[in-house]
Amino acid sequence: MDEQSDYLTITEACAATGLSRKTIWRRIQLKRLQSFKLGTDMRYTYVLRSEVDRLISEPVGQ
Repeated sequence: MDEQSDYLTITEACAATGLSRKTIWRRIQLKRLQSFKLGTDMRYTYVLRSEVDRLISEPVGQ
């Protein structure tokens, strides 16, 4: 079973939530979302699918 199927790339998370990559990156850091990064490029950040679902259910705005 592919372990990464439980994770979405930050680009997929953007498409799913409608948020920008920068916003999701900030949320990952501020809320300590369960994620991991391959290399130094932000585009290779993977976020746990349930964390993305939680971002979708959060109210928009700060």
